[in-house]
Amino acid sequence: MLMIKSIFDNYGTPILIGLFIILFIVETKFQLRKRVQDRWKKIVINFIVSIPAFVHGKINDKIGVEFFRSSFFDFQLNL
Repeated sequence: MLMIKSIFDNYGTPILIGLFIILFIVETKFQLRKRVQDRWKKIVINFIVSIPAFVHGKINDKIGVEFFRSSFFDFQLNL
């Protein structure tokens, strides 16, 4: 498991970028459905829509790390 984590930590981003490019090229050659909008217009719209998701993910990642590093779990009730 540690080996898989190491591979994804070191090569995960290039693998995902490469996979995205390959799938984009394949979809260009073999369309799944008829295009209604221009391809670049659709890419821009998808990018704009994805920005809040990335921001939300980054904020949650930061808050989650700080939350679990805090002494919240060390709290004890003195009843």
